Amino acid sequence: MTTTKDETREAILAAAKGLFKRFGPVKTSMADIARELRMSPPNLYNFYPSRDAILEAIGTRELITLQQDITAAIRETSGDWARVAVMFMSTARHMHDKLGNEKDILQLQALEKKNRWKFVDDFHAFLRCTAETVLREAIDAGRLDHDDPGGAISALFDCLISAWDPVLILKFQRDDHLRRIAAQLSLLERAFLKMPPNATPMRRSSHNASSRPGKSTFSSR
Repeated sequence: MTTTKDETREAILAAAKGLFKRFGPVKTSMADIARELRMSPPNLYNFYPSRDAILEAIGTRELITLQQDITAAIRETSGDWARVAVMFMSTARHMHDKLGNEKDILQLQALEKKNRWKFVDDFHAFLRCTAETVLREAIDAGRLDHDDPGGAISALFDCLISAWDPVLILKFQRDDHLRRIAAQLSLLERAFLKMPPNATPMRRSSHNASSRPGKSTFSSR
């Protein structure tokens, strides 16, 4: 049976993922991947110029899949803050399910800095753009007032860095970590919106804004 180039690329990525999981990204060489596939190293280089290129291809695919999952989850979620929350929760779940051990993650981060993998920056930009889009839709619909949505999103990401930073994620057990992020999101909802604890999230409130000290970046009309 003959295989197409696309099928061979898929086989290479699948074999490489298995080896990376077993031995770590740094300890796996192109020769190891070729041996796993019973392929000559020169033939393997015809498809990918290096092990780091294979890592980049796998990482790009993983984050594209995550972006699609987040987009679908947001589409199926009602409520402005709930849509922001599902983005962070989906990211944390995906990271827990896909990441290896802390040593491998540190090695990958070193490789990412060396190679300047664009897919990492693209994913971070996707998260920020998605969150800002959700909040701007609420602003345009009159459900929120705002001073600086972009600045508020930056602050939100700083507060929730453990939802998407690989090294921090691996310091927690999955279920405990997801509970922590949910609690942080609940607190941030009130902090961002300065709403009473029993108010319906991100909806118009009869609470008198003038009775509250200061002015929030985001506040209910």
